[in-house]
Amino acid sequence: MLLLVPVVIACAEPARSVEPVRAPDRSAGALAAGCPGGFGAIMNGTPCDQPLQCAFAEGTCACAPGSYCGGAAPDPEQEAELLKLRWTCTPTPPTVRADGCPGVEPASDKLRCATDGQTCSYGDCCSFSYHCTKGRWIRGEANCPP
Repeated sequence: MLLLVPVVIACAEPARSVEPVRAPDRSAGALAAGCPGGFGAIMNGTPCDQPLQCAFAEGTCACAPGSYCGGAAPDPEQEAELLKLRWTCTPTPPTVRADGCPGVEPASDKLRCATDGQTCSYGDCCSFSYHCTKGRWIRGEANCPP
């Protein structure tokens, strides 16, 4: 008799209780209440009051708790710091990066590439490498910290 047992593998994440992020009101080009007047008006790491996401032509900014990238759970002092709301802004990526890679992570192995053997990496914590093989991007294994 064959017995199948499900296995769950997860990285340690600090427990968080945060209200959902409100997306910006895109009607008539309006920003959500609480969004600063522009992308350049926000300094990364500046404290903020409420969970919020703001979209600008130059990129997006979010007022959210910090993120943790590690295998072991953070100590209580680190976790308390992570729970504080802070602005984090991410510029809109270019269509093609300076290294010739697509500006955003390829969404599918059906996305065509031009330079066989080229490797492009994406991600801040766990990263993925994509390899151009026979004209298609093929995703490799995840590279995550221990």
